[in-house]
Amino acid sequence: MDFLPPCSICRQVLAEFYSSEMPVYLTNDKEEILELTLKDLLPYAFTDLEM
Repeated sequence: MDFLPPCSICRQVLAEFYSSEMPVYLTNDKEEILELTLKDLLPYAFTDLEM
């Protein structure tokens, strides 16, 4: 039940240009979907996600 997250470069772009409350959807091989906010996905981001 492992969900596939975005790659590191994509995470950096998301952190720099999108709101911390933006939904991010992860999927797995069972076609399940996990919805997170960007802040949930990147709790220790180098940028301030309080945009």
